[in-house]
Amino acid sequence: MKLVDKRCNKCNKVYEYMLDKDDSKCQCGGILLRLYSVKPEIFKAGWYENFEFDPIYIDTKKQFKQEMDKRGLVRVF
Repeated sequence: MKLVDKRCNKCNKVYEYMLDKDDSKCQCGGILLRLYSVKPEIFKAGWYENFEFDPIYIDTKKQFKQEMDKRGLVRVF
């Protein structure tokens, strides 16, 4: 199982969860947003492993942003 980081939008606390665990609420009542730590400015086409269980191939910056928005990911940088 892959581990993912999630940050609360209310208290900014960061938690680490298994990818299959669906926790969307923080203890303070805020919403947990999944963090993604790649800089889209330095985008390279290729296989990305941290979106889902299986890697997905991303060709363009636009597709990268669409995949992040589709999954509710938040950029760290």
